[in-house]
Amino acid sequence: MLQRTRAKQVAEIYDIFIKKFPNVDDVVKANPDELRALLRPLGLHHRIPRFIELFQKIHSDYNGKVPSDPKELLELPGVGKYVASAVLCFGFGKEVPIVDVNVVRVLSRFFGIRSTKKRPHTDPIFWEYASRLVKIGNAKKVNEALLDFASLVCQRRPRCNECPVKSTCVFLDET
Repeated sequence: MLQRTRAKQVAEIYDIFIKKFPNVDDVVKANPDELRALLRPLGLHHRIPRFIELFQKIHSDYNGKVPSDPKELLELPGVGKYVASAVLCFGFGKEVPIVDVNVVRVLSRFFGIRSTKKRPHTDPIFWEYASRLVKIGNAKKVNEALLDFASLVCQRRPRCNECPVKSTCVFLDET
């Protein structure tokens, strides 16, 4: 639900979704038009069939349980490295990093990392830096902290004057 959609927008839909469909079986049995209507406000209408397909595959291939194996997660419709890592970290407590556009923004500004890739969140260098941070311990807290920091301080328009790490940030030196 969070793919290219703001968390605030997802939160409103997510609560309704979980109440209506508390488990995978309920989603699979649901009327597809009802699912589409509920998910439509999130935008990106092309992902709704993939979303439904995802639940169908979890239902049929994994007995309604989300797999905890990274390779199996990556075989699911619409699941890439970020989603698989987020599921492993937040759902299964695995010590893995997550890298999305927000984490890329923080890491690139703080460490001065540059990517030549069109989609920097797929660049191995960002995953390597995020892995180093996670090795400090408690991946869930580290990943949440990076996401929160990106959301509250290191925004698209950074709030450098409020930044608690501005004295060591490469970005502030460059501006």
